[in-house]
Amino acid sequence: HRNDFAIAEAHFWRAADAYRSLGPDHEPDVAAVLSNIGAVRIQSERADEAEVVLRDSIALVEASFGPDNPLLANTFQNLGSVLGEQGRARESAELLATRELPLRVAAYGPTHAVVRDRLCGLGMAWLRAGDGAAALDAYARCLAIAPSQPAPHADLRAHLARCGLLRGDEAARRASCDRARDLVDEAAAGDRWRDSVEVEAAVSTLALAGVPADAPVVEPLLARAVEAGRDRGSTYLLAVTHLAVARRDLDLGRHADADAALTRARESIAGLRRPGTRATLTADADRIAAGIAARRSTSPR
Repeated sequence: HRNDFAIAEAHFWRAADAYRSLGPDHEPDVAAVLSNIGAVRIQSERADEAEVVLRDSIALVEASFGPDNPLLANTFQNLGSVLGEQGRARESAELLATRELPLRVAAYGPTHAVVRDRLCGLGMAWLRAGDGAAALDAYARCLAIAPSQPAPHADLRAHLARCGLLRGDEAARRASCDRARDLVDEAAAGDRWRDSVEVEAAVSTLALAGVPADAPVVEPLLARAVEAGRDRGSTYLLAVTHLAVARRDLDLGRHADADAALTRARESIAGLRRPGTRATLTADADRIAAGIAARRSTSPR
Protein backbone atom coordinates (compact mmCIF):
# COMPACT_ATOMS: atom_id res chain seq x y z
CA HIS A 1 0.00 0.00 0.00
CA ARG A 2 1.23 3.50 -0.83
CA ASN A 3 0.98 4.56 2.84
CA ASP A 4 3.22 1.65 3.84
CA PHE A 5 5.91 2.90 1.45
CA ALA A 6 5.61 6.42 2.90
CA ILE A 7 5.95 5.11 6.45
CA ALA A 8 8.98 2.97 5.53
CA GLU A 9 10.65 5.91 3.79
CA ALA A 10 10.04 8.17 6.79
CA HIS A 11 11.71 5.64 9.09
CA PHE A 12 14.68 5.35 6.75
CA TRP A 13 15.12 9.14 6.59
CA ARG A 14 15.16 9.27 10.40
CA ALA A 15 17.82 6.56 10.41
CA ALA A 16 19.88 8.50 7.85
CA ASP A 17 19.66 11.65 9.97
CA ALA A 18 20.70 9.69 13.07
CA TYR A 19 23.77 8.30 11.31
CA ARG A 20 24.70 11.73 9.98
CA SER A 21 24.59 13.12 13.51
CA LEU A 22 27.26 10.59 14.52
CA GLY A 23 29.84 12.13 12.21
CA PRO A 24 31.77 11.35 9.00
CA ASP A 25 32.73 7.85 10.09
CA HIS A 26 29.10 6.83 9.56
CA GLU A 27 28.83 8.05 5.97
CA PRO A 28 28.78 4.40 4.73
CA ASP A 29 25.78 3.78 7.01
CA VAL A 30 24.06 6.81 5.55
CA ALA A 31 24.80 5.46 2.08
CA ALA A 32 23.27 2.08 2.95
CA VAL A 33 20.11 3.75 4.23
CA LEU A 34 19.87 5.91 1.09
CA SER A 35 20.11 2.75 -0.98
CA ASN A 36 17.18 1.33 1.00
CA ILE A 37 15.21 4.52 0.38
CA GLY A 38 15.90 4.07 -3.31
CA ALA A 39 14.54 0.52 -3.13
CA VAL A 40 11.37 1.80 -1.44
CA ARG A 41 10.91 4.41 -4.15
CA ILE A 42 11.34 1.74 -6.82
CA GLN A 43 8.60 -0.30 -5.19
CA SER A 44 6.32 2.75 -5.05
CA GLU A 45 6.96 3.47 -8.76
CA ARG A 46 8.88 6.72 -8.23
CA ALA A 47 11.81 5.89 -10.47
CA ASP A 48 13.05 9.46 -10.96
CA GLU A 49 13.14 10.08 -7.20
CA ALA A 50 14.78 6.70 -6.63
CA GLU A 51 17.57 7.57 -9.05
CA VAL A 52 18.43 10.72 -7.07
CA VAL A 53 18.96 8.96 -3.73
CA LEU A 54 20.70 5.97 -5.31
CA ARG A 55 23.23 8.24 -7.00
CA ASP A 56 23.70 10.10 -3.70
CA SER A 57 24.37 6.75 -2.00
CA ILE A 58 26.93 5.81 -4.65
CA ALA A 59 28.68 9.17 -4.30
CA LEU A 60 29.01 8.75 -0.52
CA VAL A 61 30.51 5.26 -0.77
CA GLU A 62 32.89 6.24 -3.58
CA ALA A 63 34.05 9.28 -1.60
CA SER A 64 34.79 7.13 1.45
CA PHE A 65 36.10 3.91 -0.10
CA GLY A 66 36.63 4.43 -3.82
CA PRO A 67 34.71 3.12 -6.83
CA ASP A 68 35.38 -0.59 -6.30
CA ASN A 69 33.89 -1.14 -2.86
CA PRO A 70 31.54 -4.16 -2.67
CA LEU A 71 29.01 -2.04 -0.75
CA LEU A 72 28.13 -0.50 -4.12
CA ALA A 73 26.94 -3.72 -5.75
CA ASN A 74 23.36 -3.73 -4.44
CA THR A 75 22.98 -0.03 -5.15
CA PHE A 76 24.15 -0.49 -8.73
CA GLN A 77 21.65 -3.34 -9.08
CA ASN A 78 18.85 -1.09 -7.83
CA LEU A 79 19.98 1.76 -10.07
CA GLY A 80 19.95 -0.63 -13.03
CA SER A 81 16.32 -1.46 -12.22
CA VAL A 82 15.49 2.24 -12.10
CA LEU A 83 17.10 2.94 -15.46
CA GLY A 84 15.19 0.03 -16.96
CA GLU A 85 11.89 1.35 -15.63
CA GLN A 86 12.72 4.74 -17.14
CA GLY A 87 13.12 3.15 -20.56
CA ARG A 88 16.91 3.54 -20.51
CA ALA A 89 17.44 -0.17 -21.23
CA ARG A 90 20.91 -0.03 -22.75
CA GLU A 91 22.19 2.29 -20.03
CA SER A 92 20.79 -0.15 -17.47
CA ALA A 93 22.48 -3.18 -19.06
CA GLU A 94 25.81 -1.37 -19.42
CA LEU A 95 25.73 -0.30 -15.77
CA LEU A 96 25.04 -3.84 -14.60
CA ALA A 97 27.76 -5.24 -16.87
CA THR A 98 30.51 -2.72 -16.12
CA ARG A 99 29.85 -1.71 -12.51
CA GLU A 100 27.70 -4.23 -10.64
CA LEU A 101 28.90 -7.57 -12.06
CA PRO A 102 32.66 -6.93 -11.53
CA LEU A 103 31.93 -6.12 -7.88
CA ARG A 104 29.99 -9.38 -7.48
CA VAL A 105 32.84 -11.35 -9.04
CA ALA A 106 35.41 -9.62 -6.80
CA ALA A 107 33.33 -10.29 -3.68
CA TYR A 108 32.26 -13.89 -4.34
CA GLY A 109 34.55 -15.28 -7.03
CA PRO A 110 33.70 -15.98 -10.67
CA THR A 111 31.89 -19.29 -10.07
CA HIS A 112 29.66 -18.38 -7.11
CA ALA A 113 25.89 -18.88 -7.27
CA VAL A 114 25.35 -15.14 -6.74
CA VAL A 115 27.43 -14.38 -9.84
CA ARG A 116 25.48 -16.99 -11.77
CA ASP A 117 22.17 -15.39 -10.79
CA ARG A 118 23.39 -11.90 -11.68
CA LEU A 119 24.65 -13.09 -15.07
CA CYS A 120 21.14 -14.37 -15.67
CA GLY A 121 19.77 -10.96 -14.67
CA LEU A 122 22.29 -9.30 -16.97
CA GLY A 123 21.08 -11.50 -19.82
CA MET A 124 17.54 -10.23 -19.25
CA ALA A 125 18.81 -6.64 -19.17
CA TRP A 126 20.53 -7.11 -22.54
CA LEU A 127 17.34 -8.67 -23.93
CA ARG A 128 15.40 -5.59 -22.85
CA ALA A 129 18.06 -3.45 -24.54
CA GLY A 130 17.59 -5.42 -27.76
CA ASP A 131 21.16 -6.77 -27.81
CA GLY A 132 20.77 -10.47 -28.49
CA ALA A 133 24.50 -11.13 -28.87
CA ALA A 134 25.32 -9.64 -25.46
CA ALA A 135 22.40 -11.53 -23.92
CA LEU A 136 23.61 -14.82 -25.35
CA ASP A 137 27.09 -14.15 -23.99
CA ALA A 138 25.73 -13.48 -20.49
CA TYR A 139 23.57 -16.60 -20.57
CA ALA A 140 26.46 -18.74 -21.84
CA ARG A 141 28.58 -17.55 -18.92
CA CYS A 142 25.67 -18.29 -16.57
CA LEU A 143 25.32 -21.87 -17.86
CA ALA A 144 29.09 -22.42 -17.65
CA ILE A 145 29.13 -21.88 -13.87
CA ALA A 146 28.83 -25.07 -11.81
CA PRO A 147 26.67 -26.91 -14.34
CA SER A 148 26.08 -29.74 -11.83
CA GLN A 149 24.69 -27.31 -9.25
CA PRO A 150 20.87 -27.06 -9.47
CA ALA A 151 19.77 -23.63 -10.64
CA PRO A 152 16.48 -24.37 -12.39
CA HIS A 153 15.23 -20.83 -12.89
CA ALA A 154 18.53 -19.42 -14.13
CA ASP A 155 19.05 -22.40 -16.44
CA LEU A 156 15.48 -22.16 -17.73
CA ARG A 157 15.83 -18.50 -18.69
CA ALA A 158 19.22 -19.14 -20.27
CA HIS A 159 17.92 -22.00 -22.41
CA LEU A 160 14.77 -20.08 -23.32
CA ALA A 161 16.92 -17.21 -24.57
CA ARG A 162 19.07 -19.60 -26.59
CA CYS A 163 15.93 -21.20 -28.01
CA GLY A 164 14.89 -17.83 -29.42
CA LEU A 165 18.21 -16.17 -30.18
CA LEU A 166 20.50 -18.84 -31.55
CA ARG A 167 20.92 -18.42 -35.28
CA GLY A 168 22.79 -20.66 -37.70
CA ASP A 169 23.06 -23.60 -35.30
CA GLU A 170 19.75 -25.41 -35.44
CA ALA A 171 21.01 -28.39 -33.47
CA ALA A 172 22.09 -26.19 -30.54
CA ARG A 173 18.86 -24.21 -30.71
CA ARG A 174 16.74 -27.35 -30.60
CA ALA A 175 18.83 -28.74 -27.74
CA SER A 176 18.16 -25.60 -25.70
CA CYS A 177 14.44 -25.71 -26.53
CA ASP A 178 14.31 -29.33 -25.38
CA ARG A 179 16.30 -28.59 -22.23
CA ALA A 180 14.00 -25.67 -21.41
CA ARG A 181 11.01 -28.01 -21.79
CA ASP A 182 12.64 -30.52 -19.42
CA LEU A 183 13.34 -27.79 -16.87
CA VAL A 184 9.71 -26.64 -16.94
CA ASP A 185 8.57 -30.21 -16.26
CA GLU A 186 11.18 -30.70 -13.53
CA ALA A 187 10.26 -27.44 -11.81
CA ALA A 188 6.57 -28.34 -11.85
CA ALA A 189 7.17 -31.89 -10.62
CA GLY A 190 9.43 -30.64 -7.83
CA ASP A 191 7.06 -27.82 -6.85
CA ARG A 192 9.73 -25.21 -7.55
CA TRP A 193 7.32 -22.61 -8.91
CA ARG A 194 7.35 -20.86 -5.54
CA ASP A 195 8.77 -17.53 -6.65
CA SER A 196 6.30 -15.65 -8.87
CA VAL A 197 9.03 -13.21 -9.90
CA GLU A 198 11.15 -16.05 -11.32
CA VAL A 199 8.19 -17.52 -13.21
CA GLU A 200 7.29 -14.08 -14.60
CA ALA A 201 10.87 -13.60 -15.75
CA ALA A 202 10.74 -16.91 -17.62
CA VAL A 203 7.45 -15.93 -19.29
CA SER A 204 8.83 -12.49 -20.23
CA THR A 205 11.85 -14.15 -21.81
CA LEU A 206 9.58 -15.78 -24.40
CA ALA A 207 8.74 -12.47 -26.05
CA LEU A 208 12.05 -10.72 -25.37
CA ALA A 209 14.08 -13.52 -26.93
CA GLY A 210 11.62 -14.17 -29.76
CA VAL A 211 11.02 -17.82 -28.85
CA PRO A 212 8.92 -19.29 -31.69
CA ALA A 213 5.27 -19.68 -30.70
CA ASP A 214 5.30 -23.33 -31.75
CA ALA A 215 8.46 -24.24 -29.81
CA PRO A 216 7.74 -27.27 -27.60
CA VAL A 217 8.53 -25.37 -24.40
CA VAL A 218 5.97 -22.59 -24.89
CA GLU A 219 2.75 -24.48 -24.19
CA PRO A 220 3.87 -26.18 -20.94
CA LEU A 221 5.59 -23.04 -19.64
CA LEU A 222 2.49 -20.89 -20.11
CA ALA A 223 0.23 -23.57 -18.63
CA ARG A 224 2.46 -23.91 -15.57
CA ALA A 225 2.72 -20.13 -15.22
CA VAL A 226 -1.07 -19.78 -15.14
CA GLU A 227 -1.20 -22.48 -12.46
CA ALA A 228 1.53 -20.73 -10.48
CA GLY A 229 -0.26 -17.39 -10.72
CA ARG A 230 -3.45 -18.92 -9.38
CA ASP A 231 -1.68 -20.95 -6.67
CA ARG A 232 0.34 -17.94 -5.47
CA GLY A 233 -2.49 -15.45 -5.86
CA SER A 234 -0.27 -13.29 -8.09
CA THR A 235 -2.44 -10.99 -10.18
CA TYR A 236 0.65 -9.61 -11.89
CA LEU A 237 1.92 -13.03 -12.94
CA LEU A 238 -1.54 -13.91 -14.28
CA ALA A 239 -1.70 -10.65 -16.24
CA VAL A 240 1.74 -11.15 -17.79
CA THR A 241 1.06 -14.80 -18.58
CA HIS A 242 -2.35 -14.19 -20.16
CA LEU A 243 -0.73 -11.52 -22.34
CA ALA A 244 1.90 -14.07 -23.37
CA VAL A 245 -0.84 -16.59 -24.18
CA ALA A 246 -2.60 -13.97 -26.31
CA ARG A 247 0.64 -13.25 -28.19
CA ARG A 248 1.22 -16.96 -28.74
CA ASP A 249 -2.30 -17.49 -30.07
CA LEU A 250 -2.00 -14.42 -32.30
CA ASP A 251 1.28 -15.70 -33.76
CA LEU A 252 -0.36 -19.07 -34.45
CA GLY A 253 -3.35 -17.42 -36.15
CA ARG A 254 -5.81 -18.46 -33.44
CA HIS A 255 -7.62 -15.15 -33.26
CA ALA A 256 -10.59 -16.23 -31.14
CA ASP A 257 -8.27 -17.83 -28.58
CA ALA A 258 -6.12 -14.69 -28.59
CA ASP A 259 -9.21 -12.59 -27.91
CA ALA A 260 -10.21 -14.81 -24.99
CA ALA A 261 -6.70 -14.69 -23.48
CA LEU A 262 -6.63 -10.92 -23.92
CA THR A 263 -9.93 -10.60 -22.04
CA ARG A 264 -8.48 -12.62 -19.16
CA ALA A 265 -5.34 -10.46 -19.23
CA ARG A 266 -7.37 -7.25 -19.01
CA GLU A 267 -9.33 -8.64 -16.07
CA SER A 268 -6.07 -9.34 -14.23
CA ILE A 269 -4.61 -5.96 -15.20
CA ALA A 270 -7.67 -4.22 -13.74
CA GLY A 271 -6.88 -5.87 -10.39
CA LEU A 272 -3.33 -4.50 -10.16
CA ARG A 273 -2.72 -1.90 -7.48
CA ARG A 274 0.13 0.04 -9.05
CA PRO A 275 -1.03 2.62 -11.62
CA GLY A 276 2.25 2.56 -13.53
CA THR A 277 2.19 -1.22 -13.89
CA ARG A 278 -1.45 -1.11 -14.96
CA ALA A 279 -0.63 1.49 -17.61
CA THR A 280 2.34 -0.48 -18.96
CA LEU A 281 0.44 -3.76 -19.25
CA THR A 282 -2.64 -2.00 -20.66
CA ALA A 283 -0.43 -0.60 -23.42
CA ASP A 284 0.85 -4.13 -24.11
CA ALA A 285 -2.73 -5.40 -24.25
CA ASP A 286 -3.72 -2.61 -26.65
CA ARG A 287 -0.84 -3.52 -28.98
CA ILE A 288 -1.92 -7.16 -29.01
CA ALA A 289 -5.52 -6.12 -29.69
CA ALA A 290 -4.34 -4.02 -32.61
CA GLY A 291 -2.38 -6.99 -33.91
CA ILE A 292 -5.44 -9.22 -33.71
CA ALA A 293 -7.52 -6.64 -35.59
CA ALA A 294 -4.83 -6.26 -38.27
CA ARG A 295 -4.50 -10.01 -38.77
CA ARG A 296 -8.26 -10.42 -39.03
CA SER A 297 -8.50 -7.65 -41.61
CA THR A 298 -6.00 -9.45 -43.86
CA SER A 299 -7.25 -13.01 -43.27
CA PRO A 300 -9.23 -14.72 -46.05
CA ARG A 301 -12.94 -14.57 -45.41
